[in-house]
Amino acid sequence: TALAHRHDWAADDVRLDDVERALCELREAATHEDEGPDLRTSVMTHIAWVPRDWQEAALETLAGLAERHPSRAIILFPEPGAPDGLDARATMLAYSLPGTRRHVAAEVVELKLRGRGASVPASIVLPLLIPDLPVFVRWRGQPPFGEPELEQLVDLADRLVVDSSEWPDLPEAYGRLAALFDRIMCSDIAWRRTASVRRALAAQWPGIAEAQEVRVAAGPAETLLLEGWLRSRLGRDL
Repeated sequence: TALAHRHDWAADDVRLDDVERALCELREAATHEDEGPDLRTSVMTHIAWVPRDWQEAALETLAGLAERHPSRAIILFPEPGAPDGLDARATMLAYSLPGTRRHVAAEVVELKLRGRGASVPASIVLPLLIPDLPVFVRWRGQPPFGEPELEQLVDLADRLVVDSSEWPDLPEAYGRLAALFDRIMCSDIAWRRTASVRRALAAQWPGIAEAQEVRVAAGPAETLLLEGWLRSRLGRDL
């Protein structure tokens, strides 16, 4: 799949109305491209909370997401120490469908939440959600459990996606993540990375029940998650 065309808009000190209007204008501009019409086939609204230290990594990760999972991506860059205001960039991306003149379109909205806006993200992103589609929140770094910005987005979204290998506070932080399970579906990318090891260990069942020690080449988060999984399955400590 190749990028057929893109349209961009950016402005500082804007209102949400300006962002919504810009998205409509970008869609209208895309329909006049010679290559063919764009199909809005979004499968979700993808919100990413990206503190300053994670900006470069987050943008690299999201660069290929639109092609694989057409969606409206809303990337939030909190800057609580800056003067109050909202800076925005909107991008419309169209990818060619092989064998046709049609394209699959995706939208990326980058919002810099300055000052008080960093503490009220839900009120800012709510008007930008695509109706009747699931809302995923990807939180870069360790979430500030109990703080307003996390609480608001948890109440807004259907799934919270984290990577506990980015967290400095382990294993204590796992208990605070577990406290959210009754409110929102949670996915840990570190847990997903243990899938091949879990399959290998499961293949040793039931003999592994006699093991006293298991050595695994993995990071601290993955090791802790594997240890917890084995303890729960074996009903004892390793």
